[in-house]
This record gives sequence, C-alpha cells and structure tokens, in this order.
Amino acid sequence: MKKYLIITILFLLSIYTFLTPSISYEIINYALPIMKISKNKNIKFLSYMPILKNCIIKEDEKEDIVTTEIIVDEEVEEVIKEENVVNAKEVTLDWQNILKNETKFNVDIDKLKNEKLNFKLNKKDIEVLIYHTHSTECYSKSKGYEYEASGVFRTLNKKVSVIRIGNEIKANLQKYGIGVYHDETLYDYPDYNKSYSNAGKSIPKLLDKYKNVKIVLDVHRDAIGVGTEQYKPVVKINGENVAQFMLVIGTNGGGLKHDAWKENLKLALKIKEKADEKYPGLCRYIILRKERFNQQVTNGAMIVEMGATGNTIPEVINASKYFAEILNDVV
Repeated sequence: MKKYLIITILFLLSIYTFLTPSISYEIINYALPIMKISKNKNIKFLSYMPILKNCIIKEDEKEDIVTTEIIVDEEVEEVIKEENVVNAKEVTLDWQNILKNETKFNVDIDKLKNEKLNFKLNKKDIEVLIYHTHSTECYSKSKGYEYEASGVFRTLNKKVSVIRIGNEIKANLQKYGIGVYHDETLYDYPDYNKSYSNAGKSIPKLLDKYKNVKIVLDVHRDAIGVGTEQYKPVVKINGENVAQFMLVIGTNGGGLKHDAWKENLKLALKIKEKADEKYPGLCRYIILRKERFNQQVTNGAMIVEMGATGNTIPEVINASKYFAEILNDVV
C-alpha cells in the first residue's frame, strides 16, 4: 500500500512540476547544494542551477545560461566578502592570441576582419547604448575610491562600480562627437540570477526609443585570481598603468535565436586589430561563447570586460579613454 502511495505522490509531483516549472526550479535551487571541488586549498564553487532551470522552463521563458566559476581561498573568503581587500598580482594577460573559440563553429578570422561593417556612425544622433547586466560589479578599493561592499567585489555605489566606467566611456566617446545613452539600471540587484533576464526585457525598449543605436556595449569587469591572490591585468601606456580589456561575443550555439552573431564578431575583431596596432597588450583575446548574452538585439553588440577584480578604478578609467579612442577609429 505504501509503495502505491509513494508512486501516486511522485506522479502528481511530476505533473505539478511540468505545469509550474518556475516553482519547481525554486525547489531544486534550494534543495540541491552547490557543488564544491577542493584541490590544494583552492575551492571552485560551481553552480549548475541555471542549466537545470534551462531544462524545465518553457521555451519562451528561457534566458541565456551563464555559469560562473569563482576561485578563492576558503580561509580568506569571509575577509574578501567584508572588505574587498586583496593581494593583487600585477600581470599582463594573453593578448597575442586573437580568439578563444568556445563554440563548435568554424570561424575564418581573416575573412571577417577584411569585411566591411554593415553600419557606420553618422554622429548626428544617439548611436551607442551602454548598459551593465552585472551593474554592481566593482574593483579593488584604493585611496579615494573606498566603498561599502554589497557582496564579493560588488557595491551599490555607482561612483565606484562598473557604472562609473560606463560614464567614463560615454564621456570619452562624446569627445569624438558620438551620441551615447548610458543605462544605469541595476539589473543584478537584488536578484543576481535574473540579471540577463532583466536586461533582456529592458534593452529592446531602449532600442525602440533610440532607434538609431548601432552599437550596444554591455560593460562588465572580469574576475581572475588563484587562491588568496587576485590578478590585476595591466599594460603600460605612456608610463601609466592601464587595465586590460576583453571582448566577449555570443552566438546561437546554445539554441537561442541569434543568426547575425558574426556581425558582432566582425566589430570585435576590428577593435582587437586596432588595439594591437596602437596599444599592444591593451586588448586581451576575444572569447566566442555559445550563449548569446542578449546580443541578438543589434549587429554591433558585445560584452566589454573592463579590467578585473584586482584592478583599481583609476587603472580602469585609463582603459576607458583608450577604448573609446579605438572604437572611434574603427567606426
């Protein structure tokens, strides 16, 4: 009797799960622990909940899957959470390679670099949109740039987060006569897991308002480190420390519609080529991913990783100046 009762309960639960996937996802999310893999005191926290969510959410409710890997030392994790004070190692990361292809697509880099962009800025209207899917991302604290942390390298203080960097890029682009709208909406707060979903609902509305936008920049900061040490990726330009930046391009490799992703990659390749020509080392390699990251909205969309957790705000402000110069040269 007990056996049939259990089978009946499981059957009813399966029907309920099918009919209410969002609720079932929450059950799974809280029921399953985050996987921890430990090696040499370094712990990798891997969350596979977005993958499970992707399997049970209806097709029209799907959002891009972004799995994260944060490497920290277990003994200093709490200190970092409270203070965002780290032992930053100054490095110049790989920039000599052009593309890190994490998809199954074959890419003819030379062909794309030689093709013309299918748009050109006329400098008569708002033509660039800047926003931040992970709006509360921030950098290492430094003199004059202290802040109250809301998480691990996160803050609600827009003066020291990636939103500040978005404003710097905007100001520099405007010097070249390029019209820019900067969206300062906090898409990752209070629910980080809904960041891409939130941004994905908002960006099309902004593009409908600013109909001449041709370039969409989702500005982030990278997170790179081993153990207690966070990396500070920099290059010397005119005698000053300048944070390296990196471009991330999405595709339709994950099954979501994004047929024109090569147009975005084309722009990224031209930016990379111009950066290598003028300021060798400034632009790290481009990453091509199977997720689309809401980049299907236009043919000039990309993620721009400005610096990393080990960098300070002044170093990233320096990078913003050169990034704007390079983008202006390309378009």
